[in-house]
Amino acid sequence: MAGSALQFAFSFSPTLVGNKNMGEQLHIYKCRTSPLAINEKGVNSMQVVTITGDVILMIIDNFTFVVAIEAPWDPTTEISRLISEHKYEEAFNIALQRSDVSIVSWLCSQVDLQRILLMVPLPLSQGVLLSLLQQIACDISKDTSRKFKWMTEVAVAINPADPMLSMHVRPIFEQVYQIVNHHRSLPTTSSADITSTRVVIHVLNSMLMACK
Repeated sequence: MAGSALQFAFSFSPTLVGNKNMGEQLHIYKCRTSPLAINEKGVNSMQVVTITGDVILMIIDNFTFVVAIEAPWDPTTEISRLISEHKYEEAFNIALQRSDVSIVSWLCSQVDLQRILLMVPLPLSQGVLLSLLQQIACDISKDTSRKFKWMTEVAVAINPADPMLSMHVRPIFEQVYQIVNHHRSLPTTSSADITSTRVVIHVLNSMLMACK
């Protein structure tokens, strides 16, 4: 038991949370499982007392510690909560900051994106829309038809004259244009997707013409 527990490495500073009956300080550490051995931190001796769920009670060099094993954070849980509260800007920000197209696509599939983009006032900022367009375009080999639909809806909602986006709009629109145009030229692209690419390219061209 002690041998396996040695694989836990402390990743945060201890926080005093109370005292034991014998007057010993009780600290809590949040740690993640990693190959870093506790011995490398200079600990001389360790005894695992109990293991219950995600909490380990340890005695290390005569000090008693409670080690809480922090589970990996699932962003979809927080995103789902924000969607239920209609906090769309915050939900999309979390998804986009992960730089994971699968999470962004999942979020788009969880909401009525077209309805959101028709709201007045628009609940998504121009920066979020531009980033959303770019990230959706990063992987159009999967779920292609839906992504072309999302890209068209998002692109139409972007205001290329927004002064906050002026230096970013053209490079991103050109990047997306090249991706879509390349996909259209692939021999594996279906006739339905070719039609969708024409629509997206038309919208992108219109937006590029509006850019200064």
